[in-house]
Amino acid sequence: MRLVVLLVLGAVSLCAETPAELEKLLATAAEPGIVMVEIARQYAIAGDRKPALAWFQKAAALNPEYTPEFDRDFETMATLPEFQSLIERARKASPPVLRGVLAFSVAESDLIPEGLAWDARSRKLYLGSVNKHKIVEIGSDGAVRDFIVAGQDGIGSVLGMKVDPRTNTLWANSLSNTEGSGVFHYDLATGRLIEKYVLPADLMFNDLDVTSKGDVFATATRAQALYWISAKTGKLEEWRPGLKLRDANGIAPSSDQRRLFISTFPDGVTVIDLESGSVRGLAHPASVSLASVDGLYFHDNSLIAVQNGCIAHRVARFFLNAALDSVEKAEVLERGNPLFDIPTTGAIAGDTVYFIANSQIHNYGAQGIVDRGKLRPISILKVKL
Repeated sequence: MRLVVLLVLGAVSLCAETPAELEKLLATAAEPGIVMVEIARQYAIAGDRKPALAWFQKAAALNPEYTPEFDRDFETMATLPEFQSLIERARKASPPVLRGVLAFSVAESDLIPEGLAWDARSRKLYLGSVNKHKIVEIGSDGAVRDFIVAGQDGIGSVLGMKVDPRTNTLWANSLSNTEGSGVFHYDLATGRLIEKYVLPADLMFNDLDVTSKGDVFATATRAQALYWISAKTGKLEEWRPGLKLRDANGIAPSSDQRRLFISTFPDGVTVIDLESGSVRGLAHPASVSLASVDGLYFHDNSLIAVQNGCIAHRVARFFLNAALDSVEKAEVLERGNPLFDIPTTGAIAGDTVYFIANSQIHNYGAQGIVDRGKLRPISILKVKL
């Protein structure tokens, strides 16, 4: 989750390269439009509106879905007619798709939720809180209770989570300026902490997933790395030290457990072959955008992605070829829902995807909630796949 880095830790943009350095990525990026948007962002941050506008127009020429509407780094350009034209063009190219149904509403509006996990055994959802440093349990009847109370076991802002059905346990990533970046392992039946792994905060463990063998893989966004906890050793360590995964965020193993799909910059999604160690950007048609993928999930030979950032916020499904190295077609599952306020992550439950519709992360900063008057109950939507 890019915004957590910016707001919780007060960091600058994850892409520290200059526009000239970013331009060198255009020739090899699986989605060069993402690079163009980032170049535009860097110019906008510097106050150079003319080149910022020109680069964003180049990106929009490749795919009109790119929009500066949701990125605060472009606010200084809002008075430009050309800026408004980009927004209007993107809106026409990205009409609302409303298939989602409100599954649950959580009255505790100041959670700033990030991370959603599904337990098939109990049919419960687990929701992480960035602001309150806790994990909330949502029953199938909609009843809400604290599963892990605020700060329990030293847990900080809760990010990615995943249930391991083999062991009836919950894995959760945590970020704290004082405690560090951690992976916490809990017993679902009792809420007891089984073990926690804590490393320096500047790694930022973001999202995670668990394979059928019990291996845990976690993206370390600020470190641009992939970490794992082997089921055999139980140790947290970097997987393939030296491998750089820019802005590594959402993560999903294929059903055969041979590949990992990770949302990254500048390729949109990176495919890692866990057996050979090969790493490549996921190929896709120019008309399909893999930009700004936050939550990422594998389902029936396709990827389910929650996308925010530089395109109209949406949940999309990307159908893959047999080799799982290319997108064959895309389907928008939800877009432009009036409940949306930075959708972030989700969870697959059988033939349904649940997802956080309104993380409200824009209303959260280094000092906590910015404007409590703007908070709304947390909405979790569901869409049949």
